[in-house]
Amino acid sequence: MGLRVPVIRAGLYLVATPIGTSTDISLRALDLISKADVLVAEDKRNLLRLMKIHLIKLGGRPLLSYYDHNAQEQRPKILSILKDQKSVVFVSDAGTPLIADPGYKLVLESISSGFYVSVVPGASALLAALTISGLPTDKFFFGGFIPTKIQAKKVLFKKYLNLSATIIFYESPLRLGKTLAVLCSVCDSQRQIVVCRELTKKFEDVQRGTLKDVSQYFAKAGKVKGEIVLLLGPPKSQVFVDEQLDEILIDAREYLSFKDTISFVAKRLNLSKKTVYARALSIEKTIN
Repeated sequence: MGLRVPVIRAGLYLVATPIGTSTDISLRALDLISKADVLVAEDKRNLLRLMKIHLIKLGGRPLLSYYDHNAQEQRPKILSILKDQKSVVFVSDAGTPLIADPGYKLVLESISSGFYVSVVPGASALLAALTISGLPTDKFFFGGFIPTKIQAKKVLFKKYLNLSATIIFYESPLRLGKTLAVLCSVCDSQRQIVVCRELTKKFEDVQRGTLKDVSQYFAKAGKVKGEIVLLLGPPKSQVFVDEQLDEILIDAREYLSFKDTISFVAKRLNLSKKTVYARALSIEKTIN
């Protein structure tokens, strides 16, 4: 029985492309890139290079660019093409489109206009990094690209550091050293961290360990090159004796409702709401 390839119908196809190794692409992705009526790429040169590797010819088909600075101008053109019942393949530079890449508004407007929207899953730097990190995978949060300014970095980290999940960010190799230094100033130095560099490529490098050790490694490593994915393991659960928890709950109760107090304290101390609720209830009974 031969391989069944889905029929290419009119609509927008979000096609994942390799993040480094050109053979990390699905057969369906190659079929769509070969046969779609119109191709749209964040960088046309990257797509043409990939097509050349896989012996796919453009064959006179339209190839449009779509990136942050021309998105507003290009969206109406692409929507018009979809209105003419054409099949459109959209790819980002590497990985899965829309993940820290432009395209959200194009997808939203395509859906709003009633056009068919489909996805061809494949490579993704954040999922590749998560799977080889050795950190918990049952819960994770993707924070996108880390801000460039130090104060903005601190605000971002303080906002998410207490999440009971693995936290994933993208970072520039040029800013990695400063970012790790900022993390050291706002985070437990023994927190588990993983820095993945050049995933799937020849010089793939994965550094795992405590924040202190990994920071020291890159401080000595000199100039860093390649795409960076930074992952922080969940914070360790803090242990509080009842008296300590009572004091925090009483303080919070002075300016928050009972319900909000439970949520606030549980989140801030990384404790279960059930534990905090039981203790808060006993305090309320004592006070009343």
